[in-house]
Amino acid sequence: MLIQHNSKQPFVWSPVQNMHHTMNIIIQLLYLVEIIVFAYIYIAAIYVFLFAFFAVFYRPAKPKVINFYSKMAVLIPGYKEDKVIVDVANDALKQNYPTDAFDVVVIADQFQPETLELLRALPIKLIEVKFEQSTKSKALNAAMAQLPDTYDVAVILDADNLMEPEFLNKINQAFANGFKVVQGHFCLACCFIK
Repeated sequence: MLIQHNSKQPFVWSPVQNMHHTMNIIIQLLYLVEIIVFAYIYIAAIYVFLFAFFAVFYRPAKPKVINFYSKMAVLIPGYKEDKVIVDVANDALKQNYPTDAFDVVVIADQFQPETLELLRALPIKLIEVKFEQSTKSKALNAAMAQLPDTYDVAVILDADNLMEPEFLNKINQAFANGFKVVQGHFCLACCFIK
């Protein structure tokens, strides 16, 4: 690049000047990146601060006091779960919920005859299913087709899940407060709190 200056000789751009010019461009780009990063952090901090600030004024709605019990079907599908299913079914019966307001329904897919006999001795509903290729959804659909339409809520457990004694009461409370779907979870700490 040729640049004219006061003397009659053309000014030639030297490699040192070229490097200096490139460094200025790099410094300006880094400065721009720094501004963008700080702006992002600033916006994120303001966002978190606003949520924290308005959370101080939040008052959750008081749960409704309920005086009715939804009819629930506790569905326990199992595929070759002979080792645990009897204990799970027994545990499911130990709810602090009116016994006429829930049924434990074990969906037995390829259980041993001895296990089926033990399950028949319990006050539960036993639905036996068999498929070429078993899936939980097939077992649940088959059970729902056989059950009457008298249930308000379907609670679905895995064959190795245990419910705390107040679980159905909490589910009933959630549905009474307008929830459409409720998911339970295991709380290890809750096992040690009395």
